Amino acid sequence: MESTEWIDSWLRSFCGNSSGLLLALLLLVLLDYITGICVAIQTKQLSSQIGAKGITKKVAMFVVIAFCHVLDAYLLHAEAALETVSTIFYLSNEGISILENVGKLGVPLPQKVQTLLSYLKKSGDNDPPS
Repeated sequence: MESTEWIDSWLRSFCGNSSGLLLALLLLVLLDYITGICVAIQTKQLSSQIGAKGITKKVAMFVVIAFCHVLDAYLLHAEAALETVSTIFYLSNEGISILENVGKLGVPLPQKVQTLLSYLKKSGDNDPPS
């Protein structure tokens, strides 16, 4: 069994059938962690305690998704409704975090991406950027 098949099988068992989204989330979680380490190295703030706290939060995200899968399957009898919503929520958060980290590293971001990132950081805005 290839490693991706093993990961896919594990994700399906614990987190439901939205394996494409879950694999995407797993990839973004890894990329966010890597870019976070790069920022910590560059700012000379690398800390095993902060890293462990970050890993704990990442694991908790998957616990929430698994919980939503259980709610969907056994309580709501829905086809991955809460599971999908929670996965997309975390995908968005991880994507924003990656962009923030890359920006802190000094990598230029396209203007549209910067505009979208600023919009997403603001609370209370109702109109998306054009």
